[in-house]
Amino acid sequence: MKRLLCLIFCFLLYASVVNGKIVYMKEWDIYVCEDDGTKVHALTKNKNADTADDYPRWSSDGRQIVFQRYMVWGSQKTAELFIMDTNGTNLQRLTNNDVLDSYPFWSPDGTRIVFDSTVIRDDRKRSEVHVMDLATRAVTQLTGVDEKNIDENYRGSFVRFSRWEDANAVGRKKKNSAN
Repeated sequence: MKRLLCLIFCFLLYASVVNGKIVYMKEWDIYVCEDDGTKVHALTKNKNADTADDYPRWSSDGRQIVFQRYMVWGSQKTAELFIMDTNGTNLQRLTNNDVLDSYPFWSPDGTRIVFDSTVIRDDRKRSEVHVMDLATRAVTQLTGVDEKNIDENYRGSFVRFSRWEDANAVGRKKKNSAN
């Protein structure tokens, strides 16, 4: 019963499970534990109140974790993508811009990360789905529609997304499509 409660609790915090380990966000830091809730270990330790880590996801081979980090400098707010090894070392910043890069998911082969990038200008949001090739760090925009969420069931051939203005509409776009 303790194991089931731990799993439910962690998934409510946007957790990800691989090889019997759970990675999750708690108090704006990334943690990892065994699937029975033991051996809890903080991977990030944000000392700055203006920094918060969220949405951790295991790579398909279980060797790395991708996550988003919210950062605030004065009036500028941004969210950037980072990857790290599963023990919290080898932290690498993947994006560096003035937009909100968020909701990262690994491709099945671990070579790409699909994510949402949101620009806020004059109180208007414009979000697009992008994919990053990890070897080259090249980013390709996949969509041209406003405000959507990426479905975490990214399978590599298609990316599913939904539009906020119509919660029942689900779009599918081929990742290699020219559109």
